[in-house]
Amino acid sequence: MIVCESCGLSFTRDEFDKMRDKLKADIAMYDDSQRQRMKKESKDARNKEYEAWWSDHKEEE
Repeated sequence: MIVCESCGLSFTRDEFDKMRDKLKADIAMYDDSQRQRMKKESKDARNKEYEAWWSDHKEEE
């Protein structure tokens, strides 16, 4: 159990790790290069999904 000494908020180790990862991701969004990388990864993932859908659709015809 992890407890904040100033406010008394408590976390289990698992909850703490999840919160830390979420905060890191939120902070990373303010870094321009990180934001651009995440935007590119998201676009690449969408393109990959579309290509998979398109290839499946063409096979049905």
